[in-house]
Amino acid sequence: QLTRFGLYHDDIPISQGIFEPVSTLPSILGLLIFLVTALSLRKRQPLIALGLFWFLGGHLLESTFIPLEIAHEHRNYLPSAGLLLALVGGVAWAADSQQKNRYWLLLPLVIISLAGLTAVRAWQWGDYQKFVALDSLHHPDSARTQNELAALLYRAREYPAATEAAIRAAQLAPKEAAYILNAQLVAGRAGGELPDEMLARTPILLAGAHHSAMTQHTLKRFAACVFQGGCVPLLDHLEPWLKAAVDGEAPENLRNHYRHALGRVQIAKGEYLVGINTLQQANNLQPALEQPLFDLAAVFFELGQVAPLERVISQLDASHRVGSPSRDRALAQIKRQAEQLRRDLEQTEKETGLITIDSLSGDQHTPTETVQPHASHD
Repeated sequence: QLTRFGLYHDDIPISQGIFEPVSTLPSILGLLIFLVTALSLRKRQPLIALGLFWFLGGHLLESTFIPLEIAHEHRNYLPSAGLLLALVGGVAWAADSQQKNRYWLLLPLVIISLAGLTAVRAWQWGDYQKFVALDSLHHPDSARTQNELAALLYRAREYPAATEAAIRAAQLAPKEAAYILNAQLVAGRAGGELPDEMLARTPILLAGAHHSAMTQHTLKRFAACVFQGGCVPLLDHLEPWLKAAVDGEAPENLRNHYRHALGRVQIAKGEYLVGINTLQQANNLQPALEQPLFDLAAVFFELGQVAPLERVISQLDASHRVGSPSRDRALAQIKRQAEQLRRDLEQTEKETGLITIDSLSGDQHTPTETVQPHASHD
């Protein structure tokens, strides 16, 4: 069925028993028949046996203890070559045994059918909006597909419809925190909030030990977004959610990445002293994680504080990391900014005759001693 095709297949029921769902037992029997047939024909019809073993082996590679997603179309590409081999072997066997070459007509019919199917799929994939619309129509119970639809509608600024799709995705996959994060962003754009139950469930999920790659990426991406002045609907929610993740049961390395994200959110909320301490702690606990230092440098430059900025530069220089070109360029830019800031402060002192707080002997001081910059959020 053409309607069964799609990019995401997380709507396939997971077998909970041999009769639940009812398709479990027939599927097991079908695979056993394939295996027995391949074994019985391996000497008499080796091409058919090779094709069946190829098909089974191709799927076995992605059906192990490794927790991959349940299904994807592309996983059938290479194994399907085995079915074609088995088909060619079967046609050759039938043509030889029956002495009827008309059996070979089956092959062009199969090729034409597959070519037509490929053309239809290429037409669907050729337009992103059409692709998402058809997938959401054919897979209404796929959380991934509903999330994709929400993203499409969000970019089109159709916020109420996007909110409906995002909430639907969160309801379909209640254990995936990333869908709730996305739904809150979309709902906030529409001027609303998520249901209280969904908001209350989020810190509980984030405090758990299992965090999917999607949740990890979403938390870090949204923290970066608010740090840069965007994603305003998430600003008040991200801090308690990230605190739950930092204090939770995830691996320490991952929790420290969340600590870095938390520091970014605290800075975005204007909590400079707390945010600076959080970013510094993230680097102290994991010195190889340098991005908190680059964030600190950006904050101190924005606040016009030369001494703390130069201390951060010293930390980056002392790390002796083999830097990538992008890291080296970023560090060089920070040094230029620090030098320019130092010259500006010295010029101000000469013109006014006043000694700025930051030009004192480098004693520790907090950002509250300076005028905080205006934080603009969209």
